[in-house]
Amino acid sequence: MFNYKNVRDDSETIDKLLELSERHPTEGQDLYYSRIRQQGLQWNYKRVRRI
Repeated sequence: MFNYKNVRDDSETIDKLLELSERHPTEGQDLYYSRIRQQGLQWNYKRVRRI
C-alpha cells in the first residue's frame, strides 16, 4: 500500500489570504484573487480557490 504525502506548501498563500481578509472582510474570493494578481503574484486561480 502506497501512502501519498502532499508536497504542496501553501503557507504563503494562506498568509496572504488572511491578510486580505482582515483588510477587506466583505470582499469575496474573486476580489482577493484580483488583488493578489495586481500585486504581481502569479498564483493560479485554482490554487487560491483550493485554499
